[in-house]
Amino acid sequence: MEERNVHTGSEKLIQSRKEALESIGSPIRPLGKLWGMDVFAWLRPETGALINTLGSFPFKVTWIGGIEELTSVFAEDQTVVRNLEALVVHNSNVFELNSLWIGEVNTAVGTSDLSDALHFLEQLKSNKRMVLFTASGENSLSLLRQFESFVEHRRNE
Repeated sequence: MEERNVHTGSEKLIQSRKEALESIGSPIRPLGKLWGMDVFAWLRPETGALINTLGSFPFKVTWIGGIEELTSVFAEDQTVVRNLEALVVHNSNVFELNSLWIGEVNTAVGTSDLSDALHFLEQLKSNKRMVLFTASGENSLSLLRQFESFVEHRRNE
């Protein structure tokens, strides 16, 4: 009887650890080059770190992100828009950019799912550009896997 309780306790501990790890962001991960662009992925980024990262890239950024990240970043620091070449929201086909920012971003697109957002990425190919994918929320891990799969398949075409 005690062995069963130990096993159940271990399962609960593992599940608790998994949930704790999923609640915090992961480090930014380089995914290599795609169409001459450096590609990075970031799961559940912390807003301040995301702002600093967007500002530190050496080239303009195509940011494929969720509405959650966009909202939190622009609420904290609107100047980050200067570093964006394109903004593709992968989970909201409706969003607003302040009219002062419109001139700073060449392309701003809202889509309701990641596959549509990735279609736009194919149209935005350019050398000397960075691509940053971010995702937060309950299905962020599956979105990350879908993005990584897209990058891997397109790189091999």
